[in-house]
Amino acid sequence: MEVWDLYDKNGNRTGKTMERGAQVPAGTYHLGVDVWIMNSKGELLVQKRSKNKESYPGKWAMTGGSALKGENAKKAICREVKEELGIRIDQTELELIKKVRTSKTFIHIFFVQKEIDINELKLQPEEVSDAKWFSVNKIDELVRNGEFIKNRWDEVKDIIYKKLKDGGK
Repeated sequence: MEVWDLYDKNGNRTGKTMERGAQVPAGTYHLGVDVWIMNSKGELLVQKRSKNKESYPGKWAMTGGSALKGENAKKAICREVKEELGIRIDQTELELIKKVRTSKTFIHIFFVQKEIDINELKLQPEEVSDAKWFSVNKIDELVRNGEFIKNRWDEVKDIIYKKLKDGGK
């Protein structure tokens, strides 16, 4: 069972924890993390969520998850990428591009430019059924067709388009 730290409205750890699946107590938040991985062709590595996932089953999305007790956001996203895709990302490669607060979660959104051989991925079947490099235009199309998690793309779309225009920088 995963245990998560709880945070106050300012993003500070409260010293309290909760188990995954429990109701996030009112006035507190847990820490979520996303990463958008771009290659030198300007494509983004996205994954298709397992059909067994509770939320958004079978939808395309970026790699992401929740921080475990004691983890900071960078450590959490590196762990999630390793678990779900079987690849290593070093914390120094990560650029924090946005922080979002929802009703129950602080989400730290990262960007990394990295060349990854799709054939070397080791997908975690409970979480991921497929992974591909897609252009931003293809992701826009998937969003329009309801095949990609829209709110996650909407949060970063403008930033990703700017990075693409600036060559990933």
